[in-house]
Amino acid sequence: MCAGYSTVGEVRGWADTRLLPLFPELFAPQVELVRPTHLMPVVVGREAWHVERMKWGFVPRWGVARGAKPMINARAESLFERPYFREAARERRALVTATAFYEWVAVPGQKRKKRIAFRRRDGRALLIAALWEPGPEVATYTLVTTEASAPVRAIHDRQPVVLEEAELDAWMHDGDRAVLRPSEDDVLVGAEG
Repeated sequence: MCAGYSTVGEVRGWADTRLLPLFPELFAPQVELVRPTHLMPVVVGREAWHVERMKWGFVPRWGVARGAKPMINARAESLFERPYFREAARERRALVTATAFYEWVAVPGQKRKKRIAFRRRDGRALLIAALWEPGPEVATYTLVTTEASAPVRAIHDRQPVVLEEAELDAWMHDGDRAVLRPSEDDVLVGAEG
């Protein structure tokens, strides 16, 4: 489960002409630790991508009146079938940009946990598959997670779906399930942070 990410740091290397112009808006809120309930910029749209500010913690429209619990992560393996996410998976896919995502590990002999930051080895931004839902006051979003790649697996069994540039249209336009997989083992690197 991913319960924190960062938008602080240098971002480089993307060539996608639709995404690159959005980077200033996406990384303008320099937040060291984005947590659930934070209001953050999210990329939405099938062909014409744009940025909307949303709250992290997805609640489907039908769940608002029922007091449904906000979900910060959606499992890639079931999001197209699970009623909580099914409509959004078909109609409202998104991208969340980050410089790192965090996992926490226990420190032997202490109550506190140590934060491990996972970044792209090549220094590019993390483009995380997400879903979004309009809300009565503010739209909400959730990160899509999958099995962990080798660098993350040492700490946690799941990770956010980190998309490559060639996979963006397959996710945003087509909702292609094939892109909802772990990163290649050489893409991410973790360090205390």
